[in-house]
Amino acid sequence: MEAEPGGGGLGQAVCIMTGASWGLGRRLACLLAPQLVPGSALLLVVLSASALGELEDDLHAACPALRVQGLPADLASDKGLQRVLQARQALHSGAGWLQWLLLINNAGEHPPV
Repeated sequence: MEAEPGGGGLGQAVCIMTGASWGLGRRLACLLAPQLVPGSALLLVVLSASALGELEDDLHAACPALRVQGLPADLASDKGLQRVLQARQALHSGAGWLQWLLLINNAGEHPPV
């Protein structure tokens, strides 16, 4: 059973989800978004921005009060990690009081096919 948008099962939160552009990460983002209350934020960290626009659009349509931000970043580099930390800080500072800061680390390497 899918939750209603804005159901708020998790309360006010900033959630960082890595590997969110496809597969399990994409599905988790779609399942998590309705559990967050309006004003919460979902930071979708992906290696490549190619599939990000559609996911952001889908989540905005399903949960309009959720702040969804896509962030292309290579987590294997210091620069990529710094980008994630800066984005998290910006989301957290704009959110007011939070009940949760969630990290769902789904990033990984794919072996050559």
